Amino acid sequence: MIHYLNSIKAVTVVLLLLFSTVIATGQVRLNVKAGLNSSSLDVKDNGASEADWGYQVGLDFRFGNSLFIIPGIHLLSQRSKLDSDDKKFNATGLRIPLHLGGDLIKNDNLGLRAYVGPSAFLILSDAELSTQIDNFQREDIDWGIDVGIGVDLGVFTFDLQHSWGVNNLIELRETTARSRTLHVLVGILF
Repeated sequence: MIHYLNSIKAVTVVLLLLFSTVIATGQVRLNVKAGLNSSSLDVKDNGASEADWGYQVGLDFRFGNSLFIIPGIHLLSQRSKLDSDDKKFNATGLRIPLHLGGDLIKNDNLGLRAYVGPSAFLILSDAELSTQIDNFQREDIDWGIDVGIGVDLGVFTFDLQHSWGVNNLIELRETTARSRTLHVLVGILF
């Protein structure tokens, strides 16, 4: 638990430093988002688990004009089917992305942008999987690398992004698994 709290403190300090240095540029926009995600677990030596759908809602900030830094915070629920016994990994938590992006096309009513960066999924609760599977262990934070593309139509935003987990999220039956998540989001830009 202490390791978990130290990780939260480290993420918070990094975000505060970025907020304080980038806010001086003046251009700040708020993007309120909601959408669906399709998550699977890439199980070592077994391939990907069966994907299932979850949801997310949250906000992103865009600091900058044509090149921007995009920190955010999202409430995320994700699910994956682990094996043929219909055991599922269901987790809910806070996803904190920190992306660097840029405009590919930009005019008054249409914008096409791309972005990349790390994210942290702080798992606050999960299904009682530890009681269903022997030797099950889960990490408290799922670190990921995200790549995304977005379209801005006036004040409406549409995003498609993929997140690859870089740490072993779970350990079970002498194997490990990393998360893979596809996010489809719509939003309003203020």
